Amino acid sequence: MRSSISSKLRDISYTISSNLINMLVSMVAVMLVPKFIGVTQYSYLQFYIFISSYITLFTFGWTDGISLRYTGKSWDSIQNKFLPQQFVLLMLVQLIACGLLIALSFSIKEPNKQLILQAVGIFTFFVNTRYFFVHIAQAISDFKSYSLFIIIDRLVYVAGTIGLICLNVQEYQWFIVVDLLSKFISLAVALVKFKGIFSNCSKVDSYLVKRESWKNIRSGSKMIISSTTSMLIIGIVRLFIERMWSIETFGKLSLTINLSNFILVFISAIGLVLFPIFRKMTFDRLKSLYFPLALVLNELMLVFLLLYFPIGYVLSAWLPMYKTSIFFMGLIFPICISESMVSLLITPTLKALRLETRLLQVNVGCFALSVACCILNYLFFKNLIVAALTITLVLFIRAILGNCILMKKFNTLRYDIFLLHFLGMMTFILGNLYFSNRVSVVIYSAFLLVSLIVLSKQLKSAITQIKSLILRI
Repeated sequence: MRSSISSKLRDISYTISSNLINMLVSMVAVMLVPKFIGVTQYSYLQFYIFISSYITLFTFGWTDGISLRYTGKSWDSIQNKFLPQQFVLLMLVQLIACGLLIALSFSIKEPNKQLILQAVGIFTFFVNTRYFFVHIAQAISDFKSYSLFIIIDRLVYVAGTIGLICLNVQEYQWFIVVDLLSKFISLAVALVKFKGIFSNCSKVDSYLVKRESWKNIRSGSKMIISSTTSMLIIGIVRLFIERMWSIETFGKLSLTINLSNFILVFISAIGLVLFPIFRKMTFDRLKSLYFPLALVLNELMLVFLLLYFPIGYVLSAWLPMYKTSIFFMGLIFPICISESMVSLLITPTLKALRLETRLLQVNVGCFALSVACCILNYLFFKNLIVAALTITLVLFIRAILGNCILMKKFNTLRYDIFLLHFLGMMTFILGNLYFSNRVSVVIYSAFLLVSLIVLSKQLKSAITQIKSLILRI
């Protein structure tokens, strides 16, 4: 019992440490880079980061399938899954994807975007190949190795970024080079860490290798399409802004989203640890855990939104040329609640119950809704505020739909949690849209105080129940 609890706490500590470093690096990137390289250069750098975030699609769900199918198994039990042969095949596929992206770049007339797509091609090979080892580490609960890959990647990146700033380098291309270098080094570390995979390279029937690879692709394809469409919910709005306004406007909105993503990086990583735990739970125990955890998480994230006010004040003074970003942050910051619910709770629960198809349907539906909102905005409003609110609204709807699927699965109706979510989100947004920061913080703080008083007994009961269920696994 103690050993099991200790192991879970150790896994969480590894994940927390790696993602704290990731958050700190992101803070450095957000606070320092736009300060020293100018709006246009920063905007092109953000465009590179934006495009590169979709390259996991070129794995076709292969590595996600490894995580889904092998999670909960020991290292010894997956050694017969033709891992070295699968790795070589995956690497060849990524080489082809890299070549295709570089070839496609020559059809783009704008030099900056041509260079960015070429860099994304190289990024694709490094990152998607590394994902093979990342997902194996997650599958066998080797969170120490997983954290090591993240930490090395981020430390190399932040060291290089600070070095460029100290040298007064203002061209975004050099920051891309630093990012690619960090991905290459972390891939090399992953290869060394899992070199034992290649000790079993005896010749095997190619049919068996292809069959195992296909099983992984078939299992993970729904997840990769689901995660890609999930990102496109925001991504299509960002592309719409870049096309309709300018690369600089795109960059300013990207800064807003990056600020909101600080906590989401941390939360989603904890979700990776919870997924194997949820997989081991019985249906009844998972049902008993879901709703108390949803209540506590929702209230915590509502409290977290208070950070917007000091962050906005500091950034207004530090980055005066990005005042537009601070304003839009007041409209977009509530996505932290919706995305935390989805990343930490809804997605791991749906995956544990093998409801990937329903998750895919939700993400595709919300992506279609996001596209429809962009089209309507283009035809009738042409308004940046409407574009920003589209992101917040659609992600809120996605969280509601995911929760409704689980309520139906668990045969339990609990609308109070998302009513609180909605009221908190609307209080925050309307306060920032129509009042000064001083008035807005008072209004929102009053709402939080009332919600905490009303829910105090429920929250205490939920925390006790969560402790009991988690520690008994």
